[in-house]
Amino acid sequence: MRRHTLLAAALGCFVLLTAAPRAQVARHLAAPPSDILSGLVVLPEPAALEVASTGAVLELSWQRAGGEWVAALDLPVERAGPLSLGLLGVSAESWTWELAAPGGELRDAASWAADAGSRRVVETLAADDPRHAVGLALGAADAGSWRVRVRTPAASGAAAGDAPSSAWLAVRTAGGADVVLRSHLGTTALLSDRAFSVVASLEGAAGARADGFGEARIESAAGRWTQPLLDDGLHDDGAPGDGVAGAWIGPLPPGATRVAVVMSGRAPSGAAGGAAGGAVGRAAGGATGGAAFVRSVQHAFVIEEPAVRLGGWANAAPLDDQRLDIEIALQPLTALRRLHLSAEVWGPDAQGTAVPVAWLSTIGLPEETWGTTSLHLHLDGRWLARAGTRGPLELRRVRVQDPDSHVPFDELAALSLPSNALPANALPASGLQAAGAITPAMLLGAPLPGAPAVTIGASPGLLTDFTSSVLLDFTWQRALMLSHGYCSNGSIWPAADFSSPKLEFLDPNANRSNDAFAQLLAAAGAGKDSFGFVGHSQGGLAALHLLTYYNSGLDYAIGPRRIQSLASPYQGTPLASLGFFACGVNNDMTTSGAPMWLAGIPSWARGEVFYWTTQNSGSACSFFTNLVLGSPNDGTVERARCQLPGAHSMGHVAGWCHTTGMSNPASYTDHVRNQEMNAEAAR
Repeated sequence: MRRHTLLAAALGCFVLLTAAPRAQVARHLAAPPSDILSGLVVLPEPAALEVASTGAVLELSWQRAGGEWVAALDLPVERAGPLSLGLLGVSAESWTWELAAPGGELRDAASWAADAGSRRVVETLAADDPRHAVGLALGAADAGSWRVRVRTPAASGAAAGDAPSSAWLAVRTAGGADVVLRSHLGTTALLSDRAFSVVASLEGAAGARADGFGEARIESAAGRWTQPLLDDGLHDDGAPGDGVAGAWIGPLPPGATRVAVVMSGRAPSGAAGGAAGGAVGRAAGGATGGAAFVRSVQHAFVIEEPAVRLGGWANAAPLDDQRLDIEIALQPLTALRRLHLSAEVWGPDAQGTAVPVAWLSTIGLPEETWGTTSLHLHLDGRWLARAGTRGPLELRRVRVQDPDSHVPFDELAALSLPSNALPANALPASGLQAAGAITPAMLLGAPLPGAPAVTIGASPGLLTDFTSSVLLDFTWQRALMLSHGYCSNGSIWPAADFSSPKLEFLDPNANRSNDAFAQLLAAAGAGKDSFGFVGHSQGGLAALHLLTYYNSGLDYAIGPRRIQSLASPYQGTPLASLGFFACGVNNDMTTSGAPMWLAGIPSWARGEVFYWTTQNSGSACSFFTNLVLGSPNDGTVERARCQLPGAHSMGHVAGWCHTTGMSNPASYTDHVRNQEMNAEAAR
C-alpha cells in the first residue's frame, strides 16, 4: 500500500510539471566557506586583470590621395628573423598592400610572398562575414623600420567621399618576447560619474632599462581621441620614473568603450639576442639606443550609468524554521532595474574567532516597501551549524553589480546584522557542532513547489533514488539540449551524432551576455521537464550561468554529465576585445570580463561541467588570429584560457579547430567525441 501511495505522489508531481512547464525563477544561491577562503567568489583586484602582449594590433588611418585612398605607417621590427603581418578589413583581399624593408623600396605583398620561405594567405573570419584577412609571413626580415602602405581606388558617384572600411594590421616579430607590454585598468567600477585610469609597463631583457613613450587611444560614445601615458606619479602610475605609466580618462558617457594602449620605443641594447624578463623602463622621454619596437593592448568594456548605491544597513528575520531572510537596503539612482547582489556571511566560532559561514548571491529586481528599496538574500541555517556559530552575524564584501557587464555599482566592506536574527532550527539541540553534509537545498535555495529534489555534487545529474526510478518508468519529457556559441550562423552539431530525445538551441548571429544567453536557454528548454546540455564555445558559459543563477529543467537532468562543453573560453579570449571580429565585443569573454563573471560561479556549479579543448595539428588554425592568440589555440580560444578550475577536464586533442573554414576540421564535427558526449549526457 505504501509503495502505491509513493507512486501516486510521484505521478502527481509528474503531472504538475508536465502540464505547466516551470517558469524561469532566479535562485537564492549559496557557496561554502571554502569558496570564500580560496578567493573563488571574490572579485579580482584590477591589477589581476592585467593583459600582456608581445605583439601589436594597429588601426590604419585612411587619407585621400587623388583618385585613391591610402593608409600608411612605419613599423619598427626589433629583431631580424621571421615576420608575420595580417591585414584585416572589408575587401582587404582586393587592396594593394605594399611593404618596404629598412632603406628599401616599396614592393607588393605578393612579390614579398614569392621570396623563399615566405607566403601570402587570404582568410575569411566567418562564413557570412564580409571582412577578409590577408596574411603575409616573411621567412627572413631585417631589423629596423619597415614601411607599410595600403591603397584602394576611391569610389565614384555618391559614395566618392566615403573612406574604405576600417583597416587593422596585426604584427608578430621574431623579437616579440624581448619586450612585453602589460596593461590594466585601475578600477572595475567603470561608472559614468567618475574618471578611471589605464596603467601600462614594459618588461624586457633582465636588468636593462630603455626609454620609450606610450599613448591611450580612446573610443567611446563621446568620440575618439588620444591621451599620453605619463610616468610622473600623478596618473595612478606609482612613483615618478619607476617604469610604470598611466593616464586618467573620463568621466565617459555610458556605453561600449575601447582603450587601445600603444607603447613604442627602443629595447635595451643587446635585447635582440637576450632573454626575456626584467623591467624595461620609463614610458616617457626620448628613446635612445637599441632596437625600435611597438606593442599594443586592447581593453574593451562597458561604462555603466550609476544605477544604485548600497544603503548602508541590512536587516534579517527568520524566513521559516530553517532559513534566514537578509534584507539589504539600496539607494536607487535611476529607475529600478535587475541587479546582481552578493555578500559573504561571517560569524564567531566557539572561541570567538570570526569564521566564514557562506557566500550568498541572487539576481533580481529590487523591491519597494514603505519607502525602502531593497534586495534579499537567503541563508540556510544549516550553514550556521556547520560553522559552529550562534552569531552575531556580519556581512562582508557586499557588492551590487550589473548582471550583464558585471560592473560593480557599489561595494561595502562590512554590514552588521541584528544579533538575535537566527532561524529557530539553525543549530542542533546539542549546541555548537558541525552539522551533516551540505545538501542541494543549502546551495540552491528552497525547491520549487511540486518539483522533485535535485542532487548536486557527488552524483551530478541524478535525482533522488526513488523519484529517479519512478520517472524513468513513465513518460518524462526529457531531452539533450545542443547549443552553438557566440555569433554562430546556425546549426553546428551533426544530427546523426546525437540520439533522441534532443533539442537544438538556435540564436543565429547574436552577441549576448552570459545572463541573456542563459535565459534564452531556459526558455528553449521550458517545454521539457529536464534537459542535459552539450554546448560549443560561449554555450558552455551560458549553461553554467543558467545552472548557477536560475531554476530550469537543467536541474532535473538524469545521467552522468549535466553540462558538457567544447572549446569554451571560461577565462576569456583576446579576440573578444577586438570589435572588428564577427558580432563585436563580448564583455563576458574578454580576458578581463571573464574573470569578473567567474567570481560569481561557485565550486558546486563548476563541478557539474565536463569540458574538452582542442588545437591545430601543426599549421595555425587561422593565420590572422594566431597573431593575436597565445599557443596552443584552436583559432579562437587558447587552451590555457579554456580551463575551468573545479570542473572536469576531459582532455586536449590536436587536429581540430574552433569552427569551419580553418586549417583543420571544426571540433564540433568530431564524431567520436560527439558520440561519447551523447552516451554520457544527462537528459
